Amino acid sequence: MLAVLLILAFAMAVRAEKFSVASYPVQDSITGNEQAEYQLAITNNQAAEDTFRIRAPEVFWSIQSKPLYQYFSGVDIPPRSSESVVLLVNPIQDLPAGQYKVEIDVESLNTGEVQQAFLIVNVRGGSLPVREYLPSVARRVEMPGKIDPRQPVQVTIILENKNPRKIESLSISGVSATFKAEAATSLEPLGKKVVRLNVSLSPSTTPQKDTAVWSFQAGDYPLEPVKISYEVIAYSDVASAKKPAESAFLASVDETVYENRGNSVAYQTVKHPTNFLKRIFTSTEPSASYVSGPDGSFLVWEIALQPGEKATVRVVENYRILAVLLLLAAVMAVLYYFFRSPVTIRKEAAIIGFEEGGISDIKVILHARNRTRRAFERLTLVDRVPAIATIAKEMEIGSLKPVKTVNSREGMLIRWELENLEKYEERVFSYTIKSKLSILGRFTLPRCTAKFNEGATERKTSSNTVTLSI
Repeated sequence: MLAVLLILAFAMAVRAEKFSVASYPVQDSITGNEQAEYQLAITNNQAAEDTFRIRAPEVFWSIQSKPLYQYFSGVDIPPRSSESVVLLVNPIQDLPAGQYKVEIDVESLNTGEVQQAFLIVNVRGGSLPVREYLPSVARRVEMPGKIDPRQPVQVTIILENKNPRKIESLSISGVSATFKAEAATSLEPLGKKVVRLNVSLSPSTTPQKDTAVWSFQAGDYPLEPVKISYEVIAYSDVASAKKPAESAFLASVDETVYENRGNSVAYQTVKHPTNFLKRIFTSTEPSASYVSGPDGSFLVWEIALQPGEKATVRVVENYRILAVLLLLAAVMAVLYYFFRSPVTIRKEAAIIGFEEGGISDIKVILHARNRTRRAFERLTLVDRVPAIATIAKEMEIGSLKPVKTVNSREGMLIRWELENLEKYEERVFSYTIKSKLSILGRFTLPRCTAKFNEGATERKTSSNTVTLSI
């Protein structure tokens, strides 16, 4: 009861601190083969629950708690509360009679703060007998907080035997959702050892947060496990494999397979060089977008691959249709050359007079040309003057006069005749028409037609139309 009252009084006095510790002797006078007993009062002044770890840096004293787990796993204390821990202390070697101060460290897991308490032990005369000690091993596990599953993970385990008892067999096992590891070692009395393990994960391990539980067993005696939190990081690794190119007549096929060998979704931008002409004759699977910039022109795909997923990009360049079009053009050119009219008629017109703001006089020139090495007989030209106009009476000097003019509903017909048209010969016919009314806007002169004899065959050809406007 007295100890409880002391604990409460102490807690009220240090309420302003985050936590406080104090020790109170229950049995502080011992001989070499006895255990001293103390009450260790820990007060949590925080607004949140905290766990407090008890450590004894002294190497000449054996420290245990009652119950034992409080020393190894810590003491959980609710906010603004106190807890009393029973500590049992005895020397681990012969000590002369006298008074000794044993240091106890208490660490807050929330804040990392460490406070000290001191136990005053009075040793009376006597010697420490040889006896069996419960295994007491300090354990610290070091492993990366972030793990790349492609790389082996090095785990370092630091062990320290706190008792003068040799531990013949100390087994270690680590278990988590992503790996398992085992090791075995031994510890000399009061000895230290560092155990290093290489742990391998599957490269396809999905990104996740996990906790590894490292368990220790000294002979038949299990020790408190150590828990380490870690995270498997995400990565993407896109590999590409180009298939052998396939070629055919005026066509080629380019295929590349992309595979995500990572453990998370990979986004890949694929570019294939091209140009405007190639693009016309290129087809892709899947469909690509066309991008042109300072670095050139490219077909571009944006690919999203799940872990382990593959995607094939196919580019087909086919110039067969171009070859067909060129062949058709050549055939048409040859056919045109053989079947075109050997005689051409070209019609020209020029405005030579205006009246009342409109066109009044127009000069018309006809060019009849033989573009072959053969001569043709009886060339007859017929041109038509629209009904809105009439032929001027004055004819150009040197111009061949028409043999006949005839009025019709569509206008006046003018006819010229030549006995023959020699090879490569060109003849010019001209006349002037006068509009009956002033012409405003557009005015079109119809085609001129020509007939000529090619051997026993009569052939016909036409000129172009002429459009005038003001």
